[in-house]
Amino acid sequence: MATTSTRHQPHHTLAIQPKSLTIIVGAVGSGKSSLISAILGEIHQTQGTRNARGNISYISQESWIQHDNLRNNILFSTPTINKYYMHANSTPI
Repeated sequence: MATTSTRHQPHHTLAIQPKSLTIIVGAVGSGKSSLISAILGEIHQTQGTRNARGNISYISQESWIQHDNLRNNILFSTPTINKYYMHANSTPI
């Protein structure tokens, strides 16, 4: 005998302040990637509204490393932030 279940998601409102840093965390399979995809407008919306004003910056889960040294992977050959790299590199952990 097969059973079916229907998930009902309650109404949610998410408000993120302009120029703020927002980090989405949660357990594996909890919907983090789906939430971000919805915010970015990459999921077909079946109900409700999405209102995003201004620009949204997104850093994906997939990292990549240049075939270069650690310094250039951090700085991307940008000399203007070299002093911050030198400070971070000399700070003990």
